[in-house]
Amino acid sequence: MDEILKDVYTWSVFSEEKKLDFNGYFIPTQHALFGNAVIDPPPVSDLDLAQMETLGSVQQILITNRNHIRWSRELQEKFDAEIRMNSADAQFGSKGKHSPWMEFEDLIKRDPDVIIVMPCGYNIDKTKREMGTLRKMSEWDNLKAVQNSDVYLTDGNQYFNRPGPRLVESLEILMEILYADKFDFGHKNTGWRKYI
Repeated sequence: MDEILKDVYTWSVFSEEKKLDFNGYFIPTQHALFGNAVIDPPPVSDLDLAQMETLGSVQQILITNRNHIRWSRELQEKFDAEIRMNSADAQFGSKGKHSPWMEFEDLIKRDPDVIIVMPCGYNIDKTKREMGTLRKMSEWDNLKAVQNSDVYLTDGNQYFNRPGPRLVESLEILMEILYADKFDFGHKNTGWRKYI
């Protein structure tokens, strides 16, 4: 692994299928509430696994979207770590299989508690302008997250959809949204905003 910032490590694996590099991130924070975290892990070499163990092991595996499950289960088994991902994404995955595309009807069936919108290439203002597409869907207003005002917009362009150090800030944004009573990193209204 290479340290790209203080206490932020990365490694890459080339995917022959996709013809691109998959990047994973290891953040050995030793944070009292969640410990060390790995984000979107591709396969890890024995050398990198040993480095993770030296830096305090892995307690949390964070998945930024359902297509990034990758090598999570192997790390979970090795380190007895918890896999964390948006509940809507978690409901769509099957062990050992690639995650399917999600149709709006599937979202209706799953009826998530929280919806976090983070489209690639969209800042918060553009995302807000495009939300009319979802609001026009017949069952949108019946979703639990909508009824409970738990819909959030993020700056997917600057954070979630870019590899590199901004993934740390992406994690902070998710923590602020999902655990507002415990975390405030100062991203509200710049990296994310409550939609309703």
